[in-house]
Amino acid sequence: MNPKVSIIVPVYNLENYITETLKTILNQSYTNLEIIIIDDCSSDDTFSVINQISDARLKIFRQKKNMGVSAARNLGLSVATGEFVQFVDGDDLLESNAVEQLIEIVTKENCDIVCFNLKVISDGETTLSLREKRYSKQSMQNQVVNGNGALKLLFLDKIKHTPPTYLFKLNLWRDNNIYFPTNRHYGEDYATIYKVLSVANLVATISNRLYYYVQRSTSSTHSSEIEFAVDNLKTTYEIDSYFKMYNPNIKKLAIRYTIPRLITALSIASKAQDSIETKNVVYKISTELLLRSKEIYMLKRTFSFNIRFKLMLNQFHLLSKIFKIV
Repeated sequence: MNPKVSIIVPVYNLENYITETLKTILNQSYTNLEIIIIDDCSSDDTFSVINQISDARLKIFRQKKNMGVSAARNLGLSVATGEFVQFVDGDDLLESNAVEQLIEIVTKENCDIVCFNLKVISDGETTLSLREKRYSKQSMQNQVVNGNGALKLLFLDKIKHTPPTYLFKLNLWRDNNIYFPTNRHYGEDYATIYKVLSVANLVATISNRLYYYVQRSTSSTHSSEIEFAVDNLKTTYEIDSYFKMYNPNIKKLAIRYTIPRLITALSIASKAQDSIETKNVVYKISTELLLRSKEIYMLKRTFSFNIRFKLMLNQFHLLSKIFKIV
């Protein structure tokens, strides 16, 4: 089995990083690749740097205007010709035999998706937070499950919703009309991956760390914009709607899944510029956290102590106040 793999690489103003990223893709031990690069109308020399690289497997596109990572990934999905698809961000790195390992798994298990582990590394100027260090140390079990089983793993935080840590059959996206939302400033991964897992027959998870996520000070995760919090809240309501007709166990796990993301949204909103809108968003998120933690009371023990403590603080209307000063 030697299926073509389409690797979609969205880039924006990454002139200093894209060459190293592409080296780790072009030098993969598995060679039947189609590498789709979408430059999101960079204002630096990113597009010029890309065009200096010569390889027949490269397909280079340039957006006419800056449209965001979701639009770039969606363009990649629309033009891909591989049987499988993988996403790589334009400033991250792949293990040299990553694709080979993933194809071995899909061949052996006849699965639609392989989920693998990552390692968070610093760009040398950014200090990793405790959360990022924990994220990098988290282990995963080697197993094969059905779509509902994969959803349970996602909802219990056993696997992540990070697109670059998956190899997908392309037809899962196309046959089910799944795309990344282009109306989000933040959390487009949170809004998408659960949909793909829900339509899969078999999903393999492996513990191997095949992707290196490079944390930089310019990452959106280091910003505090009220729109980011609103986007998380929108996605939370979409998840509620999507799983409304599912069995009660999946529905409750889906609610559980939204709680840590709402805590993140509350942290972002609490640090945003003070305004009537900010106060309203903080109130909405705090209320949602309170209602949801009551609804899944028996599942609260599945959270870390850190999450349980924050939920307790929220009950006493203290969490947003603490976020604001920390």
